[in-house]
Amino acid sequence: MYLWSPVSSNAYGPNAVYIPEYGKSRTLEFILVMTQNYPEYKTHPALDVFHGYTKGIERFEENHEMRVLGWEISPEKNQWSFLCLPTMRNDIKAVVTFSASPEGRMRMEITMKNPSEENRQWEFHLYVNPCEGLALPDFSGCAIQDDKCRFSINGIKMTLQGENISFWGSEETDSNFWINFPLNAETCEDPSNPKNRYKKRLKIRLKWLDLPAGCEKKAAIDFFPDSVPETAKAPAPFPPGIYDEMELPWRHMLWEAYHNRQYTRSFENPERMIIRHLPSRQWGKFFIWDCGMTAVALADFDKKYTDEIIAEMPDPALVGEKIFQHGSFIVTAIYALWELYRESGNIDYVSKHYDKLTRLALRMFDTLPGEDYDGLVSANRGTGADDSPALFYSNGFIFAWEYKKTLPINASHEKKSLICIGMTAHGIRQLKILRVFAYLLDKQQDIESFTDKINTAEKSLNEKYWSEETGCYLDRVAEEKYLLKIPWIYDYLPLFSGSSPQERAKIMFEELMAYLTPNGFTPIKPDSPYYRREGYPNGSIWPPLQYFFWKACISMGEMEAASEIAGRYFQVYERHHKESLCCCEHYRAETGKGEGNMRFSGFVMPIIAMHKAHHSPGAIQTGHETIIINRSIAQDTASIKLIAPFFSGKTGFSIVMKPEKTYLCRINGKSESKHKSDKKGWLGLAFNIERQTELLIELIIAD
Repeated sequence: MYLWSPVSSNAYGPNAVYIPEYGKSRTLEFILVMTQNYPEYKTHPALDVFHGYTKGIERFEENHEMRVLGWEISPEKNQWSFLCLPTMRNDIKAVVTFSASPEGRMRMEITMKNPSEENRQWEFHLYVNPCEGLALPDFSGCAIQDDKCRFSINGIKMTLQGENISFWGSEETDSNFWINFPLNAETCEDPSNPKNRYKKRLKIRLKWLDLPAGCEKKAAIDFFPDSVPETAKAPAPFPPGIYDEMELPWRHMLWEAYHNRQYTRSFENPERMIIRHLPSRQWGKFFIWDCGMTAVALADFDKKYTDEIIAEMPDPALVGEKIFQHGSFIVTAIYALWELYRESGNIDYVSKHYDKLTRLALRMFDTLPGEDYDGLVSANRGTGADDSPALFYSNGFIFAWEYKKTLPINASHEKKSLICIGMTAHGIRQLKILRVFAYLLDKQQDIESFTDKINTAEKSLNEKYWSEETGCYLDRVAEEKYLLKIPWIYDYLPLFSGSSPQERAKIMFEELMAYLTPNGFTPIKPDSPYYRREGYPNGSIWPPLQYFFWKACISMGEMEAASEIAGRYFQVYERHHKESLCCCEHYRAETGKGEGNMRFSGFVMPIIAMHKAHHSPGAIQTGHETIIINRSIAQDTASIKLIAPFFSGKTGFSIVMKPEKTYLCRINGKSESKHKSDKKGWLGLAFNIERQTELLIELIIAD
């Protein structure tokens, strides 16, 4: 079965891949590159360049670079689009839309808008090559006749027909052009598809187009694979959508997640090709941490896509130690499965993924074997937050750049293992979620095994790693006995895992709020000597932290704090998106300016899940300890039944009802209280729940 899709392994900008038979490796990849010749030279890399990781939006003020964004996309309709923005304005643009017909014909339409007072000249090139390999197999030349172009590559014959645009020439080239094909910062995960300067490509030049001031022009190219007759009807037009200004940032984040996919080899069956998610176009590979966080958000919007991402998590039973090639080893897919069950109530999802995710989670606790192992997790394979002073200390790095003082380093100046509070907290929370899943699946032996591991880790955590002086837990270098007095926000993640005694949790929560800047949580306190204004992520608003502590506040019943955390993050994201249309990787703590990759959909995605939880009528959120047994929600009333199989104590719950209305809340038909929803309808409730005892929440409008 054929497929057209924007799943290039190499393209940063507008792209389409023709797959004659899904699951097979034979492909033809088309990458469109736009260049503005006048009034100033602007083009974009077909692969993102490394300095995109170290600069913010100001990189596009430079003479040679333009923004390129994934835009509207409907995978089920086989339609997608991109924006090419050659200036810092958002209205001077080329909108490149693709749509494929059921017969296999694809149409690419280019709408060019120049509302400025300057004349402009724009030029487009198409790069054509197989997705895999360095060669151009079965290529003997390209025949061009004004508005028509014919060639054969990789056993696929293709005819291109232009409309209001003509073909100007072609050449066989490689990937040595420094602007369009700089090397990525990291090689592709598929050895058969290296990112190499000598990868061969057919370059097809299109005749430049002059756009007078205030002008709008349209052009199109029809693509006919050899199996499709030229008489086949063109695909239906792809009309641009009209979106409310406040809705667009959240839709765009979702669109980027659909764009950030590639056609690559399956982990479980390397002989089969699949479409798999990746966090951004800068990194051409799958990351356990990033992709799981994307699935956390997608659970509220696209259950099928969420299921696919979780299913593609590599299985340690099949790939062994290669499992650690996929970034920070925090199995965020477990959080995604929790949200998928919370949203759907479908236990089949849990049953399908339970065994593999269990194997993945247990690998976190295999990092420091030995007689003195105390149940905590080592950060040898990445914490998920690179710019950590504690991690630099452990690794023996001397680091003074932009710090208020030079970091201390371990005495040997050698790489050592960091026993990481934050990694351990993630491991504990994941085991607790798996224990709830085991309860749902009636796996008593697993429940006992998880409970033993949880108790071992929490006992060590509370007996050996608590610091009265700092009011939090502290990391430890494995080869040293004393605690490392370099606190950072990961040392507060036991609030997320629910591992702290109540009196300590209260102290930690108060200390945690010192990390909350006007723009959100930052990994290091701004008044700390180890704070770094321009770090990565030190000194920035790191999206995962906002989600983890938002979720922790719900679990603890700190609902006002949950609302405050979400609100600050929404503001910084909405403000920057309005200015730039970018979905940035992180934001500067002091300015709120977006930085890092501008088309990121990795660990930033939970922001749209948080937004839905606070803005969409009927949306429900609970802590990780409570299961929704059933729900009934109407305009003025709601009835939700919960149970906590392994937890007793204070917890929280949120629901979106009518805006600015007072609701009477009954708990188990007895306890009554009144609560007013905010201007979006969000209600946050805190209550006590007893282990293995059903709790009924009833809401009735009171005004």
